[in-house]
Amino acid sequence: MSQDEVSVESIMRTKVPVVAPDDTVGTVAAMLARSDVPGVLVVEDGELLGIITESDIVTRKAEVDVPETVSFFGGYFQAGKLRLPWNRETADDASDFDHEIRRVLATTARELMSSPVINIDHGATVLDLATIMIDHNVNPVPVVTGDNKIVGIVSRKDLVKLIASESDDAG
Repeated sequence: MSQDEVSVESIMRTKVPVVAPDDTVGTVAAMLARSDVPGVLVVEDGELLGIITESDIVTRKAEVDVPETVSFFGGYFQAGKLRLPWNRETADDASDFDHEIRRVLATTARELMSSPVINIDHGATVLDLATIMIDHNVNPVPVVTGDNKIVGIVSRKDLVKLIASESDDAG
């Protein structure tokens, strides 16, 4: 069987790090430090609400690049662009900045988490997994059943281990 045909279920970890939405960021950081997975799932009453990664925790310590804004006749200039209240490019114009601020100011898992969560079906192949990871720039990825029950988690490290083991077998 080639690597591309290997199922996600065969390389996933079944011990999934989980926190509650009201857990503090300190609790989340401690869980990440103890875990061998670069992210924890935020779960409430069995429902997957979000995911928090090492990157989210590190972002809290980074300096926020605050865009300079100047008001002018009911509109405003920001980072070299004129934005008028009646002519927004998208509803998510400020989403990058808002997302960064939310992470820096977060005190609970619910405030820090990313949602919705990109996940993968347990029957998918590692080729599917690698494609999702690259296309959506996500790591780790929760593994779910058809009824959205969390059965595992898989990270880039798990893929690297698979590739290394196949190299060892060939050599």
